[in-house]
Amino acid sequence: MRRIWRVGIVAAMCAACSAGLGEYAKPDVSDRQRATDYYDCRRDASVLVSPGKGMEQYVIDPTRLHTCMSARGYTSGSQ
Repeated sequence: MRRIWRVGIVAAMCAACSAGLGEYAKPDVSDRQRATDYYDCRRDASVLVSPGKGMEQYVIDPTRLHTCMSARGYTSGSQ
């Protein structure tokens, strides 16, 4: 039962973070800078989960990603 619960959490987190770079906007920022900020925030929002025995993987916490991008001055279309 625990394993099913963990797999469900991982799946939900992956689905929630499927939004992407195109969702965030900031005036007067180049596409290159926006991509750099986005990937830096994705790295900072990575969380190590253990869905099963001996298995570990990183997933993106969408709340952390949004918080990081907001702190850098970006707005999100999903707000």
